[in-house]
Amino acid sequence: MKALVLAAGFGSRLGKITATTPKPLLQVKNKPMLEFCFEQLLDAGITEAIVNTHHLAPQVENFIKNYRSDLRITTSYEEKLLGTAGTIKKHFDYLATSDFLVMHGDNYFTHSLFSFLQDHISRAVGQFGTLGTFESKNPSNCGVVVLNQDKTISQFHEKISNPPTKIANAAIYAFTPSIREAVFSLKREQADISKNLIPKIMQGLYTHNFEGIFVDIGTPEGLIEANS
Repeated sequence: MKALVLAAGFGSRLGKITATTPKPLLQVKNKPMLEFCFEQLLDAGITEAIVNTHHLAPQVENFIKNYRSDLRITTSYEEKLLGTAGTIKKHFDYLATSDFLVMHGDNYFTHSLFSFLQDHISRAVGQFGTLGTFESKNPSNCGVVVLNQDKTISQFHEKISNPPTKIANAAIYAFTPSIREAVFSLKREQADISKNLIPKIMQGLYTHNFEGIFVDIGTPEGLIEANS
């Protein structure tokens, strides 16, 4: 199985922190977030990964060049940000030789990525794959899902003021190649996984809950919480 790690963003919510250090290289427990992601991928049995880059790309590319592991990693520089769904579209044929994993490089979690993929593999429903979830303390800041009894999605809401649930999108996905039609039907301006792709395929997605700690390090508060 192959993976796409999304690591190109500016990290603007972190202000001055990411002016000189790209968000994927910020440290949690004395370890760059990208290293944490790579270790999770290896533990889950992933063999190949693409990391997209843009903001302070040379730093990210240099880190990967010097990173030693059994994971085969390639970088993909985006001169202009393609958006998360746009990056999937760009690399779809490479990734979708079988089911593939997509994850953001700014989420710190203690749950096993291996168990997420095992649940995905053994699922009985969800033709388009599996969406990771977690229970959010601030669901109005997240995309949230309302679930059916079989853990498929009945409703999806992206950052609304009065969310009907605390079950949030973890931005970790195991997709099947059958999402091809939905991906390539997106217009150029429809470039976001959560806003544009998930609404098209949500009724064909199974969900898996990430228990334990799950923190978005994309804010100063989140970075402090992850390190605590």
